[in-house]
Amino acid sequence: MVINMDETPYFWDTTGWKRNYHNARSTLVLAVAADGTLLKPSLILKRKSPYTLACRNNIEMLMMNAKNGWMNEDLVIIWLQQVLIPYIQENQCVLLWDSYEAHTSEKVLNF
Repeated sequence: MVINMDETPYFWDTTGWKRNYHNARSTLVLAVAADGTLLKPSLILKRKSPYTLACRNNIEMLMMNAKNGWMNEDLVIIWLQQVLIPYIQENQCVLLWDSYEAHTSEKVLNF
């Protein structure tokens, strides 16, 4: 099983958001298996506290938060625990991702 994962900036239309809880930039995390299966998408919002969607989360998107809205080593581990490992279960896989420092940190490698 081969899986490719990467992050990309996502810019929100902030029209109508209240009380300055918005920030125009977030990070979208997408992963796909070689057979074309899309793994559960993830969104990292620039927030100090977790955010819960007001509507139904029909696609089971993993919502995460970070002070700067970017992926960090703690969020990589959360992604591995909540997205990748449940998808592959007991199977082995090759995970393709870039050399971004959060992917290659000692904490992530030890996990």
